[in-house]
Amino acid sequence: MEQIRYAIIDGAVEDELVRFLSTQTPPHCCLYSPPVQSEIVELAPYLVQITPEVDEWLKCRTTPWGITLFSTKPLHLLLQHLRRYLWVKIPEQEKTVLLRFYDPRNIWAILDVLTPLELSSFIGPISKILTNYDGYSHQENFESAYEEKYITSSATEALVLSSRQFKKLNKLTKANYINKLACFIRDYYLADKNFLHPDMEAVPQQAEDYLFFCHAFNIVDSRSVRGITLALLKKGITRTTEIPQQWEALLSNSNQSIYYQVEKLLLQELGYIPE
Repeated sequence: MEQIRYAIIDGAVEDELVRFLSTQTPPHCCLYSPPVQSEIVELAPYLVQITPEVDEWLKCRTTPWGITLFSTKPLHLLLQHLRRYLWVKIPEQEKTVLLRFYDPRNIWAILDVLTPLELSSFIGPISKILTNYDGYSHQENFESAYEEKYITSSATEALVLSSRQFKKLNKLTKANYINKLACFIRDYYLADKNFLHPDMEAVPQQAEDYLFFCHAFNIVDSRSVRGITLALLKKGITRTTEIPQQWEALLSNSNQSIYYQVEKLLLQELGYIPE
């Protein structure tokens, strides 16, 4: 059967998504089960069949908008399968939590922690997954991973991650992020002639320290983390112990959202907000 190319696009990342879908009307459906509350319609992820118009639109995206999938199944059957994995049970949580498997920064770490049976069930009718974000492209074929005879879980049963799996997932996610942040720092040093002899061996630890500083103030989105990193680099701050107390005071202001505080700091230190 012919392979159909789909994308799961995150409306929380691409604020023009719903407008684009209503204008171009490619085959699509919200990944959340109906009814979808009106206030989250534009923030929800959508399964979209990739038409030429969708393909061109995605080529212009630089955000972690989502992932590309290949399957022989029609949209409604693939949608039914994917909805099973939107919610997952994790240790020390009574209620299920949202599993953002459609985030290109998460998908490979998630697949890596699953058992062979869980992987086979998760992949289901998907033959290939592809991600392309931040200059990194990765794809894997799964045609041999799915064996229907081994799938015994109920269609309504949530995926359950053990403590070991959850710890490994957090560790992998953190390591991947630190590696990408380290690449960002290295690229900055190589492009800035003011740094004649930067200590490249210290960059991974520097990236981890920067990330730890950001997380201490609940700064978790990539754009804000990289903005803070850029401000630190431009100020020549390689150790977080050297960060001015004024920065910490500004970021600690609980009367404003952390996004507003980060933007205020970046405007104050850089004069602009980096993309």
